[in-house]
Amino acid sequence: MKALSSIYLFILALTLGVEVAIGLSAPVLFRSDLYITPGTLSALQAGTLLAQVFMKYNYIALFCGFFALLFEIFSWRASEASFQLKLSTLMLSLIIAVLACLFYYFTSYITAAAALGESALDENFARIHEASETTLKIAMIARLGLFFLRAKISVFAPLRAESK
Repeated sequence: MKALSSIYLFILALTLGVEVAIGLSAPVLFRSDLYITPGTLSALQAGTLLAQVFMKYNYIALFCGFFALLFEIFSWRASEASFQLKLSTLMLSLIIAVLACLFYYFTSYITAAAALGESALDENFARIHEASETTLKIAMIARLGLFFLRAKISVFAPLRAESK
């Protein structure tokens, strides 16, 4: 179980790293005029490129979300953590899994709209795009919280028990 807990923490950390990398690369793509010949990439083209990155990220987010949920469900009985801590990690994993599904939906919508061209970039597109950004930020915060709570259970609790 300890090895699986380590893999779980690694998956959470890896997904957080991917999210940070995406967050750092998005402004670079949308402000490409600062780095390459002005006019090389339009906002639509930059968005199309970034949408492809998000499509690949979706697989990581979905895997992480459902792995976390399954891990928390199956480790419920084995864990010696308090009820509140176990419930918190379970709820955070559920939130992460649901948000990964929502983000997948948003990315699919945005990719389909971008394929239609400039005419599809209307007010509805802007609302969906904003919702996807908010979803990603909430998922990141939930994943970070889950990482630290799970580390508290998996790493620090056994250390405290050994020192007694």
